[in-house]
Amino acid sequence: LHRGHAPTGADIDTHADGTLHLWDGSGAPLASAAQGSPATAVSVDPDSGTVATADADGVVRMWDSRQQNLTPVQSLRTGRGAIVDVAIRGSVVAALDSAGTAGVWSTG
Repeated sequence: LHRGHAPTGADIDTHADGTLHLWDGSGAPLASAAQGSPATAVSVDPDSGTVATADADGVVRMWDSRQQNLTPVQSLRTGRGAIVDVAIRGSVVAALDSAGTAGVWSTG
């Protein structure tokens, strides 16, 4: 289980079964989505509310936490293995995979 907190007050959590859940500030469910493979990391941009999730297949997905339908807005692939950490700030996403390779993307 990996958790993040969006500036909108929503909480985001990812689960080993590959699902992503968005909750309002009181804990009521807002939306759920299938990420695909098991989630390994989550990061939330504190300014835009964009959520970056990473998975065991080496894919980083960006989600707009302001949209309650939780449709991924962009996907990136490291191509090297499971991602162990991800960070997002503005239009820059960074990920570190299990092989020790870092990837940095500009999404803007």
